[in-house]
Amino acid sequence: MAVKATYEVSFGGKVYYVKVEEASENYYRVEVNGQKHEVDTRKVDGRIYSFIIDGKSCQAWQEEAEDKGNELSVCLDGTIWRAKVENADRISVRKPRSRKISPRHILSAPIPGKVVEVSVSEGDQVKKGQGLIVLEAMKMENELASPCDGEVKEISAKEGQTVEAGIGLLVVEEIRAK
Repeated sequence: MAVKATYEVSFGGKVYYVKVEEASENYYRVEVNGQKHEVDTRKVDGRIYSFIIDGKSCQAWQEEAEDKGNELSVCLDGTIWRAKVENADRISVRKPRSRKISPRHILSAPIPGKVVEVSVSEGDQVKKGQGLIVLEAMKMENELASPCDGEVKEISAKEGQTVEAGIGLLVVEEIRAK
C-alpha cells in the first residue's frame, strides 16, 4: 500500500511536521518532527477511534462541529486538542504562532453507571487528583479525579443521572504557569 502524506499540524502554539505512511490496512508508520512511531488504528463507532501507538493503547474521537476547513478538534484520552492541519506539500514553511492554548480535559464515564455526587461547580478552581464526581457502577463507587490543576468549565452530569461509558461528564481547563 505505502500511501505517503506529509502534514503540518499546529496546536498549543507549536508546529509539528507529520509524515504518514500506510504500511497495511489499519497500520501506519508515523514520523512526528523526526520521531518515528508505529500506529495501529481501528474505527470503533462513528467518529470514535482506538489506537495502539508504540504498544500503548488510547482512544480518540473527533468532536462534532460545523465545517471549519482544515481546523479540527480531537479528544484524546480526555483532553480536547484544537488543531489546524495542512498538507505540507502545498504550503511554505512558516514560524509557529506564539499564542498559548490551554488544553481542555473531559472527564468521561469509564463504564456505564449512575452519578452519585458532583462535588464541584462551574468556575471552581481544582487541583490535580482532586475528586470531582462519584460514579456508582456494579455496586461500587468510583471517584473521578481532576487530571490537572485547572478550572471547571462545564458540567453536564447531574446527581442521580444514569450515564453510558464514554459520555463526557465535565470539562476542566488546565491552568498553565506563565
